[in-house]
Amino acid sequence: MNSPTFKTISTSYFMMTLAVNDAMSLCISLTAHWLHVNFPETIVRTQYSYIMCRFFDSYGWGNCDFAIIIVAAMTADRSYAILYPLKCHTKRTPRRLRIEIALLVLVIVVKDIHFWFVSDIVPLGRDERLCEVPVLKLTSRYRYFYEDIWPWIHITFISCCFVVIFVSNIVIIFSVKKSSSNKSVVDGRKQRTGSSKNKRISPRSAQLRQIAVMLLCSSCVQLLLTFPFSVHIAIADKMAELTCNPNQQSINGFVFSATFYMLYSNKCVNFIIFTCSGTRFRKTWQNKLSQYICRRKFKSLQINHSTKNPISAISYPTVSSEILESTKL
Repeated sequence: MNSPTFKTISTSYFMMTLAVNDAMSLCISLTAHWLHVNFPETIVRTQYSYIMCRFFDSYGWGNCDFAIIIVAAMTADRSYAILYPLKCHTKRTPRRLRIEIALLVLVIVVKDIHFWFVSDIVPLGRDERLCEVPVLKLTSRYRYFYEDIWPWIHITFISCCFVVIFVSNIVIIFSVKKSSSNKSVVDGRKQRTGSSKNKRISPRSAQLRQIAVMLLCSSCVQLLLTFPFSVHIAIADKMAELTCNPNQQSINGFVFSATFYMLYSNKCVNFIIFTCSGTRFRKTWQNKLSQYICRRKFKSLQINHSTKNPISAISYPTVSSEILESTKL
């Protein structure tokens, strides 16, 4: 996204932010969960384990929510650029985009900061998650907030983001269909008139169309993979209170694990989606990879040449022109 093909488009800033967010989630949150599930002895349980869980819980929730709101911001930015191209070109400066991203981070911090004060490690024998909010240990006020207020805050947040994604995708779909129909009309006129001139699409239009297709695929996958986890988390505590049946509890744990891995599969699939749906993205990635391979081969050839011909690698002292003139005199 930092290549000349995409870096002039405002949406690329959000895409780069999403890529960094996904990479950090895989390195931090998913690694800790994987160690807890497969190697539980690596998780040291002490009286200060709650500090670790407060970090993982607050960061994990914040990372997932930030990914959702970034996708909503990306699709909204693209639809705004489609509806108001002149305003987007003049007002969507890099400085404003960085301010918007900082404001989105602030919104997520305010929403999920309460996990930093209450999260704790799960008891031994549970492997569907590493940390949770111990409801029985909460104060009455915070328990009321956590069980009756915060789920609705989370559902409202998710619903608003998905509504923005849905509406923006409608605008993007109409734009892609319109550009496709216009291209087919132009091609039909060329065939009827027998014109041999090939009117090429401007690079800017091709870039915007490519970004629109990539965003459309990414946002649809985001909706399919993250919405089940958000809904299950919002109602999981209520379901646990309704029944004490061990079978029901095991079903809840299974649903949590399934939706949890769906959520983290979304972190890995974005690059595949961008590669499959974006022709220019794929070509840019191929060019970057080929340039890297060529540089490595060139360096290896230089090293081999210097080892085979050590005389050519010796640097001889040069004689300046002033010394030559003095010798002539």
